[in-house]
Amino acid sequence: MPSNLQGKSVIDIGCSEGFFCRQCAKIGAGPVAGVDTSLSRLLCASFIALQEGLNIRYRMGVFPAQKPSGRYDYVLCLSVLHHSLVKKDVWKVLTLDEFADDLRVLRDQFQILRSLTAEKGRCVIEMPYEYDDPAERQEVDFERFNAELKKAGFARAHRVGSWEYKPKFQKQKDRIIYVAEA
Repeated sequence: MPSNLQGKSVIDIGCSEGFFCRQCAKIGAGPVAGVDTSLSRLLCASFIALQEGLNIRYRMGVFPAQKPSGRYDYVLCLSVLHHSLVKKDVWKVLTLDEFADDLRVLRDQFQILRSLTAEKGRCVIEMPYEYDDPAERQEVDFERFNAELKKAGFARAHRVGSWEYKPKFQKQKDRIIYVAEA
């Protein structure tokens, strides 16, 4: 994310207590919207934003069943997509025919994310990878995920790595962050 989001619109799908919404609003983003399934988390997010004097619109919704409206310069979708899949191991969903139904769900989600992303906008996706066998971590080709994002209509997609604050995620090749550009 850039250090200045002045005049850029942001939506955080699966915003929880609104941490990323607040960070974006603090560096000039507006409008900022957050969507989550938990009323208690949204109440907490709203209270904190009010306390901090931030103008953030929160609403309850289940992604992708209730598609948010509008187009945004930045679409954040952090650790959300796998919840709609029967098989939580995204690597297997991307590579094995037996999970074709989950692959269709994932592709539909990518298309919805693309429809929410404004031209020249960016969609930031965090995808946890759950492995049945630790040896599978060595086999994962993260370019497959990028290719699926491009199929959904993004001009470019790339893996930026995992969370810097958690070296365990980097070592385990888990919680991978991708940026897809419209």
